[in-house]
Amino acid sequence: MTIDLRLRYFMPGIRIPSEANVHLTIGIQFLLAAFYTLTITSWPRVTATIRLLLGLIAASIFYYCTFHPYGAPTRGTDTAIATIGLYGIMRAIDVCLVDLLVGVNSPPRWIVNGKLLSLPSSFRERLAYALDYLTTLQGTSMFKNTTWNWMAPSLKRRLSPPDTPRGTFIRNSLVSLFKNYLIYDTLDAFNKHRIWDCSQLHPITNGGLSVPEQLLAAFSVCVTTSLSISISAEIVSIISVVCGAPVEAWPSMFDRPFSAISLEDFWTRRWHSLFRRTFDRLSLGILGAVERITGLLPLRFRKFLRVVTIFGLSAFLHLLLMHRLPTSETHLHPAFFDRSILAFFMSQPLALLFERAVVQPLSGGSVWITRAYAWAWLLYSGRWWADVWIRRGMWDHEEKVVGYSLVRGLCNGTWIP
Repeated sequence: MTIDLRLRYFMPGIRIPSEANVHLTIGIQFLLAAFYTLTITSWPRVTATIRLLLGLIAASIFYYCTFHPYGAPTRGTDTAIATIGLYGIMRAIDVCLVDLLVGVNSPPRWIVNGKLLSLPSSFRERLAYALDYLTTLQGTSMFKNTTWNWMAPSLKRRLSPPDTPRGTFIRNSLVSLFKNYLIYDTLDAFNKHRIWDCSQLHPITNGGLSVPEQLLAAFSVCVTTSLSISISAEIVSIISVVCGAPVEAWPSMFDRPFSAISLEDFWTRRWHSLFRRTFDRLSLGILGAVERITGLLPLRFRKFLRVVTIFGLSAFLHLLLMHRLPTSETHLHPAFFDRSILAFFMSQPLALLFERAVVQPLSGGSVWITRAYAWAWLLYSGRWWADVWIRRGMWDHEEKVVGYSLVRGLCNGTWIP
């Protein structure tokens, strides 16, 4: 007798077709080799050339994976393939190209027990370095009492103490997983309580919904996005710690985003940081290239331009993600430069500037005013992203995001949605 946990519905990545897994694995091997060259300090020009070549090969493979029609079973699986592929491309650009654009050579380094280590020199240590750097998402390490020197200070405060018993970590993670599942299940039941007209360009903002319904849809997209990432991460962390990984290597993917006290707090510290280092590094490379042409930019303008660049990169990433999804007569896909996606992401720098220049001075230091502004703006602008999410079929009834539905089972007997 076997028990089907239906984990494939909780984690879209499990349902990635085998052909795509083969291609992604090949790309990862070339990326691993590129990371290995970071530890080789002799013959820097030759090493940089080899690393660039390896990065180009890896990026080409990841690009093929991102847009090849593998026949994935759901749109969620399609986005999982595209996310991995695009993340691989960004890591390749980050490691192999950004330093060349900026004109510096600063390989990331380990910090062990608070001490900054030099780059490894033996084959075994170099391979461990490359593997660890390949798998880290937030600057933590697979090794005990080890982090990377670029890990955000705000993340350090969220790490579990190294002496936390494994049983305690697993128990707390299971409780958190169950709570997140209940919320996800409840919102998924709400999201699919009706059949959405995906042939409309703006099913939320111009689909006959009242303003409260539009804001609720935006809120649901925000919460379910965070939960889909958190649930997958929690499952992986539990399995990894059971298999011997250090407990401090698995901080939460989000830092209580719904307790953000300002829009700046939300985007810089509370929301997930999966792409933050890569976007930060790429923005430095882009600004470095610009300043080679224009000369040094004024500091304040440079900071604002960097924020615009980071959100522009994020917008481009999400344009590619949505472009990956298949089209049909019932799912309308506009031109590649989807105005709703661009409106959501490219309005955020302006909203941050308005918060810094107007809202904060008028608030008199009251966090409730900045918090109200942040959530009013996030819900209002989130409707544009909700238009995209629903139009692309992510709330279709065929999209399974939970294996079993406790909420629908108790309400109407539908245990398997």
